[in-house]
Amino acid sequence: MLDFVERSQLEIAKVKKDLMEGNKRHMNSAWEHPGLSHDKQNDQSFFMRPNAVVLCGSDCRVVPHFIFDQGLGTLQVVQTGGPAASPETLAAIDYAVLEQACRVIIVLCTEDDPVMRAAMDYGEHGENIASQSRKFYKTFSWAASEGPRDIATMNALYVAYKCTLHSEAVRKRVNHGVLEVIPALHNVLTGEVTFLPFWTPEDPKPSDVVEANIRKRILADGGDPLTMRREHS
Repeated sequence: MLDFVERSQLEIAKVKKDLMEGNKRHMNSAWEHPGLSHDKQNDQSFFMRPNAVVLCGSDCRVVPHFIFDQGLGTLQVVQTGGPAASPETLAAIDYAVLEQACRVIIVLCTEDDPVMRAAMDYGEHGENIASQSRKFYKTFSWAASEGPRDIATMNALYVAYKCTLHSEAVRKRVNHGVLEVIPALHNVLTGEVTFLPFWTPEDPKPSDVVEANIRKRILADGGDPLTMRREHS
């Protein structure tokens, strides 16, 4: 008989497989729209027990249920500019994680996110956007010369680490092997989602300076990327 961790690992694999198969359907315009009905909407048995959380930017082109071709009750979507791992964001993620059913957290970054673009431009966008832009610029100003794909890769990795570092609920479950945090890239032109390894992505591979600065930022936040890499590899 499988123990809890072994069952969780099988559930993680199934959730990832379902998401990637749904993304392939999306790319081929072959949506099945599973579980989208009034009967499902009125069925309270699945209420607030999602098997995955998708943390993504507030880009209007990013609709996770559509991108992954998922139905009601399967995904908890948290959208915020960037995206970013703010206390409010982490609270929403923790809620899903503490419900026990959640097995995967996807940090989904769009390759040409408008908030990240505004942060790199650092232009006049009004007080609220300027405040958000300053936060991103402080983190990624050294990367202004990188392309949008590299910047999105860096943000996906960085936010994935922030979610793990600053959420005890997430960190404990990741360390126990019952939850997986996955940085991911979304190509808005093709609809394709690429899952990245938790540490240095192989494809696309950021430059050495990108990796070094991600490491520097994580250390500044109180984390040890080398230890975390061993824990999550």
